[in-house]
Amino acid sequence: MKRSRARLIAPLIACGISGGAAVVGGACVPTSSNPPTLQTGTYTLVSVNGKVPPAVFVDSAGRTLRVVADTFKLAVNQYYDEIAAVAITPRGGTEAAVAPFVVNHQTYGRTSASTVTFLITLYGGSVSATVFSPTTFELQLPDRTVWRYDRR
Repeated sequence: MKRSRARLIAPLIACGISGGAAVVGGACVPTSSNPPTLQTGTYTLVSVNGKVPPAVFVDSAGRTLRVVADTFKLAVNQYYDEIAAVAITPRGGTEAAVAPFVVNHQTYGRTSASTVTFLITLYGGSVSATVFSPTTFELQLPDRTVWRYDRR
């Protein structure tokens, strides 16, 4: 009985002794995970509010945009290109044919541990993205729609 107590107490004593020395990643102190960092590559729009594209939103000029496809190509040094296929309907007008929409070679920045900001996008000025993993991020537009992108 004394022997089994000693086996249980020994690890607790070891943790107590090492507690004063900042043990990180050991058995005594829980580790915190590093925030995810996006990988370079192509991220494709996979859903808007849980539904597959196409998706529709109204921009600040009152135009209705039907987004058929959208990709962000992330490069080294936090540069990106955005390439989309969009049909635009002017306010009070008729929808135009689907056409490419391209944002070339812009920078994005990390604004917090799990957030990056794309300065210029199809959706207007800067848009923040929540990074869920190295291969997934979501944009939340001003109209509260959530646009999810996965690395392909």
